Amino acid sequence: MNGKTNQEPINLLLSRDELLYALRGLDAEFVPGLDPEPLGERTLAEQKLALTVAERSLRARELVRVLPDGNRQIHTAMLTMVGVCAYPQTAVLAYHWPAGADTPLRYFGHLRGDDVVSHLRPEEALHLFSLLPDKATLIDQLLAFCNWQDTAAVAKTEFTVDSDTFAAARAAADSGDTARAAESLIGGGVEGAAAGALAVTLANSPRVSILQIVRPAAGGVEKQDVTLLQDDNRTWLAVAAANQPLRVQSAVRDDVRELLAGWL
Repeated sequence: MNGKTNQEPINLLLSRDELLYALRGLDAEFVPGLDPEPLGERTLAEQKLALTVAERSLRARELVRVLPDGNRQIHTAMLTMVGVCAYPQTAVLAYHWPAGADTPLRYFGHLRGDDVVSHLRPEEALHLFSLLPDKATLIDQLLAFCNWQDTAAVAKTEFTVDSDTFAAARAAADSGDTARAAESLIGGGVEGAAAGALAVTLANSPRVSILQIVRPAAGGVEKQDVTLLQDDNRTWLAVAAANQPLRVQSAVRDDVRELLAGWL
């Protein structure tokens, strides 16, 4: 299925058991966002009953039908959406903490060939899959998920800092000590004005989004991590690479869109 033929997303809401049924049809066991059974571990008999009920629900919605030979046929759109998430060529796992939040919201995006699928968790035992028209739509969804808000243009600031120094600055800012946060950054080699500006953002209970782009690579997987820090005045983009210091820059929407488009 080619998602580019669709101008609007195609949405599919599945229960946890319906998702497990689809995964079984794909010879898969997991997609990111599939949490343990909220009611506790099931016996084999309970698992079999749950899948039977799930199949009936899917048949009632014409997402599964029984063929004359007794075999089951799963709707192509459902197979595509769940299959892209189970066997992606590229995945983006996003976690967003609104200002002051302790627990993140989650968003999962997956790409394979021309197919682009997002996966959200609207409730504990529900999974919302959307077949998107293109990669640009996925990026727009990611920015909306991160509660992106355009701010006034500021002079571009860019620097590198080691992760321990960045963590120390965040800890100081979280405790309300903006001056010590700036001093930590300056001690790590960050220019004074840039250190002060970042320290202010860190102290303003920023919205925090962590995005991890994952793709298969020879002998394992390739990962790219990026953190967005947003307050009402400025957005910072921090990119982490293996065994390298963080690359931090002030950012506007086009910076983030360009970065994500190059990775996805």
